[in-house]
Amino acid sequence: MIAVGIHEDSNANAAAVDGEGSILGAVAEGRLGRVKYQGGFPQRSLDWLAEQVLDGAPQGRQGNQALANTVTLAAGNRLHPIPRVLARFPDGHRDFRDPVQTAHVAWHELMHRSRSVRRVVEAVCRRGLRGRFGQEVDLFQHHTCHAASAYYTAPWPEATVVTCDNLGDGECARVFHGRDGQLEALWSVGAWHSPGQFYGEVASLLGIDPMTAGKVTGLAARGDANAALALLQGRLRISEDRRGFVGPAPSQRRRRASDWAALRSHRPEDLAAGAQKALEEALLPFVAEAVRATGCGHVALAGGVFANVTLNRLLAALPEVTSLWVHPAMSDQGIGLGAAFLAMARRSTLRPRPLDHVFLGPSWTPAECEGALRRAGLQGRSVRPPDIAAAAADLLVAGKVVARFDGAAEYGPRALGNRSILARPDDASVNDWLNERLHRSEYMPFAPVTLASPASDLFEGLDAVKPCLPFMTVSVRVKDPEDPRHSGVIHLDGTVRPQVLTAAGNPGLHRLLQAFHERTGIPSLVNTSFNLHGEPIVNTPDEAIATWRAAGLGGLILGPFLATQ
Repeated sequence: MIAVGIHEDSNANAAAVDGEGSILGAVAEGRLGRVKYQGGFPQRSLDWLAEQVLDGAPQGRQGNQALANTVTLAAGNRLHPIPRVLARFPDGHRDFRDPVQTAHVAWHELMHRSRSVRRVVEAVCRRGLRGRFGQEVDLFQHHTCHAASAYYTAPWPEATVVTCDNLGDGECARVFHGRDGQLEALWSVGAWHSPGQFYGEVASLLGIDPMTAGKVTGLAARGDANAALALLQGRLRISEDRRGFVGPAPSQRRRRASDWAALRSHRPEDLAAGAQKALEEALLPFVAEAVRATGCGHVALAGGVFANVTLNRLLAALPEVTSLWVHPAMSDQGIGLGAAFLAMARRSTLRPRPLDHVFLGPSWTPAECEGALRRAGLQGRSVRPPDIAAAAADLLVAGKVVARFDGAAEYGPRALGNRSILARPDDASVNDWLNERLHRSEYMPFAPVTLASPASDLFEGLDAVKPCLPFMTVSVRVKDPEDPRHSGVIHLDGTVRPQVLTAAGNPGLHRLLQAFHERTGIPSLVNTSFNLHGEPIVNTPDEAIATWRAAGLGGLILGPFLATQ
């Protein structure tokens, strides 16, 4: 048995799982189509799954029926007709304070409140999917897909599962009790007072695309959280019963609302810090109440709000929380996988299976890598060393930046070594000059990849977030913020967002990091995604070479080859 799940909104994606819940493959459309956060029907993703994972021919639009006849098909988003009735998904990103976005949120709130509206919209969605695939497609609620992505990859059989994002299927959050392989929905929160919408509104006010609202988190460490906090708390706070959120009336969501004018008088870093604190003050009691309701201190999270690594660190520190798991594709990139899990759970007994890696996307053969080097005229500047880890470590020791393109691509938004840019972590100025080369915001901190064996000597509070540590989904405090070995990756607030690496987690990267450690005594490297600002992470060897050249980096690992500028 194989189930294929799809997501057709922003961050369109597809994933496949087998009858035991093992993930066969997962990829986002933006990686293949080269448009960051690409939305719409994930045709390229389905083609890749059909060819590489399902051993079938690539599926064109009409070929989707052939795909449907060989697997169980599922889709997330019961109540999202736009990609199912339009030939082309709308491009571009909106200011979260504009009238179009306000109307969009209001529409979702209406669907949350009205059963009859939901019934009509769901019928439209089912008809659109049936027309595309030629058969019925399992259709699942947005937040239930988020929950499934977290629960069925969690390291425990029972969990409190919490989802929170901008909105989906009329809701911004849901709480579940996961046990015995089943998800029991306990309560949900309508779209109107969404924490994700709130954070996106502040991002828009700061001139940051809401799709990259994580920049607000990076900027927050530079500001005074209390300077604008009272105004921001008026836009988001926890409800009295701690099972929902409270925000402004519809008339106050307009861009010209009086409190927006007052907020504009504050420094950007103070707005970011205040927004971060208001978000924490709303989500911490919400998750604590969820644990109280289930009686289970193992907490699994998914949804775009939980891309916020600072929030996740504070959630793990709650006295109610025993251990924390954040699904690595916590954004809507996880919806396709969640839908596939739910479809399989309908047909067989599915239990949580701990996720040990996310290398689930496209990979390239040595011959394909060699062909790309030849096309780029790099035969004379590339070698196939007998010990590529040692050769790359020597470049890093010399202060060179090395890009690594090897193995299967990572599922989710984080680069975890196979599509990464690596550098020494003991250069305090690396945040400035490397961000400049990659055309990124200078206040965005870099993250370290760190050997597992010394990690507990470097970082605090690892026990509660141990399941998250291989995937860069939580920040932790550094025991010695003045440690010169990590001066390039310690944020202003004394935290890092580590990838704690074992030999089993990524053997090739582990050998490289071990070789660097042996030469320098430093157990970490800077690990940032292999892309320029505004572009998706590289997907092909040719893209890797072009990005490496554009950024002027020193070395390039391309499969078994090592090239230098």
